[in-house]
Formats: sequence, C-alpha cells, structure tokens
Amino acid sequence: MVKLLILKGQGKAFCAGGDVVGMVLSINEGHWSFGASFYKKQLTLDYLLATSTKPLVSLINGIVMGGGAGLSMNSMFRVVTENTVFIYPLLIIL
Repeated sequence: MVKLLILKGQGKAFCAGGDVVGMVLSINEGHWSFGASFYKKQLTLDYLLATSTKPLVSLINGIVMGGGAGLSMNSMFRVVTENTVFIYPLLIIL
C-alpha cells in the first residue's frame, strides 16, 4: 500500500519545465493544439497531486523551472538544498 508520494529530479535539475518557447511560437502561428495538449496534461497532473489523499514530498535539488515549480507547490513538504534555484521563464516571455 502506498503511504507517501515523493517527487525527485535526476541530475542537475529537479525539473527543466516544458517547451514554453515552442508553445508560444506554435500559438502565434495559429497552432493551438501543441500548447493545449501540453497544458491539459500539466494541469491534470497538478490537480491529481493537489487532491491526492497521500502526503506528497518534493526533494528539490538544482534548477526548478516553470511547471516543476507548480508541481512542487502541491507538496506538503518541500526539501531544498543550497543548489536549488527557482526560475519561471514564462513571465519573461509574456
């Protein structure tokens, strides 16, 4: 039986985020399906983690970009290191 959920990245980043530039370019060219599909999956995962009955812990080391920041915010506990850096590039692009 699962009693605890743990989110942990691998390598130099907890989560490098999605292809925001690619999504913005696709939308600007009138192709909404790429961005819509990505965000539907992202927001569904956010919802499932936020409404889970199991405690969620994020072990965060290194770079946390965009959607990774959103995923970690659903955690009951977030454990970070001195190497953790949060970056939200969507704010720069918009």
